Amino acid sequence: MLYELAAVLRADELSQKGKLEESLRLLEQADDLGSEGGFLAYNRAVILQQNAKLDEAIAAYRKALDAKPDFYEALFNLGNALADGGRPDEAIDAYERARKLNDKDADLYYNWAEALEDTGRNDEAILRYKEAVRLNPNHTLALYNLGRRYIEKHQHGAAVETLEKAHKSDETNKDVAGLLDKARRLMAEDVANETRIP
Repeated sequence: MLYELAAVLRADELSQKGKLEESLRLLEQADDLGSEGGFLAYNRAVILQQNAKLDEAIAAYRKALDAKPDFYEALFNLGNALADGGRPDEAIDAYERARKLNDKDADLYYNWAEALEDTGRNDEAILRYKEAVRLNPNHTLALYNLGRRYIEKHQHGAAVETLEKAHKSDETNKDVAGLLDKARRLMAEDVANETRIP
């Protein structure tokens, strides 16, 4: 295990210096010597993903999962790589499997919601955003996207409430501030329209 850690540290150093091929070759050679639990394949996948080599990263994550099927981080990052590669249905499957290993990760639910949106399953996405916010009440991106979905569903009061939380969580985020202003305008229009009804 010590040589694996040394290989990962050196590979990370090489990758940060822009020596991607040398970094990957080092991890491959170390993995050929025998890796326990897919550790080296996982770290190789991370470096590949950071360098936008998604197909290779996906294959490396799968290799890590072959060695250790209950490797949460590998499943989570496999889902991310699949989503980034335009394969949201496969990403959803990876996130569902990852949740069975760790149902306390707000980022898992957030990324899962994003993949669900990519497949048009917006009501399911709302549930995952809500779960992300339950686990991390200050998850600005989940709050923002939940607010956006509420606006689309014409639930402007819920959008304002949600976006106010997002704004409180990150007051410098201009996207949140802009969407909050829009939600407030829409809610004001709703109130004005209700008072006009005879």
